Amino acid sequence: MITVAWYAVNKTANVTAGTGSVADIDNIVDTVEYYNFKDYNSTTNVYTVRQYVKHVFGQNEDWSQIRYFTNEDAAASGTTENYDNHFEMNKFDYLKQGYSKYLVRITLKQDKALSDLQFLSTASYFIGYSSEGGDGSTTDVSHLSMSSVIKFGLLTNTATIAANHSTVTFVDDASYQHFDYTHDNMEYNGAISTSRKTLASSQTPSEGGRLTFNVLIDYNLDALNAFYGNNLSTSGGWTTAPQFNVLDFKIFILG
Repeated sequence: MITVAWYAVNKTANVTAGTGSVADIDNIVDTVEYYNFKDYNSTTNVYTVRQYVKHVFGQNEDWSQIRYFTNEDAAASGTTENYDNHFEMNKFDYLKQGYSKYLVRITLKQDKALSDLQFLSTASYFIGYSSEGGDGSTTDVSHLSMSSVIKFGLLTNTATIAANHSTVTFVDDASYQHFDYTHDNMEYNGAISTSRKTLASSQTPSEGGRLTFNVLIDYNLDALNAFYGNNLSTSGGWTTAPQFNVLDFKIFILG
C-alpha cells in the first residue's frame, strides 16, 4: 500500500477550466450545474461549495455563477454573477482527497428519456507516450491530458443541496470508471484502449417528471501514481506543478 501511494504524496496537480463539455445530441438537456468544493466534513458528509455554475440550455441559453470563495480562498460575494469562463477543479491534495471531487448535475427536460450517458475521450495516448513510443516521461507539464488522470462515476444516492447552493451533502457511493490505457497487461501504458465509458442507459422518467444525474469527477490516484512514477528522474526539472488542462473528453447525452 505504501508503495502504491508513494508517488502522489506531497505532490500537487492542477486542472484548469475542468468542466469539459456536455454534448446534447438530441436536445434533451434542461440544465447542467457544476460544483467544486472548499471543504469536506467526513463526519457529516457535507461539502462546502467554493464555486457554483449553472448552464441553462435552450433558446434562452444562459450561464451564471455564485462564488463563495475565490481560488485563493478569500470569501467572495456569494451573489449571482455572469459566468466568466473560469471554473476549475481543485488542486490534487493527497491528504484532502474528499474536497477534490467535482460534481456535475445534469437535469433533462420534462418527460425526456435517456438512452445513454457516456464519457468520451479524444485522447490518443497516456501522458508521455506517442506513436513514436516513449516511456511516459515528459519535460513539459504545462498542457497535459485530462483524460489520462480523471475518474468518473454516477452518484446513486440523494444529494441534498442548500437553497443558496452553499453546501452539498452526499455519501459518495459512485462506482468510478476511467479511460483505459492498458497494453501488455500494464495500465496507463501507451495508446488508449477504451475511450468510451457508459455511466447510465435506458432510463425513463415518471409521467410529468424529469431525470437528474449527479456525475462525480475526481483525480484517479492510480493514474497520478503512474504519471509521477514515470517521471521520477524528470520532475526535478519541472518549473511548475503539472497542469492537466487539455479538455480531451466530453459528457455525451443521447435521448
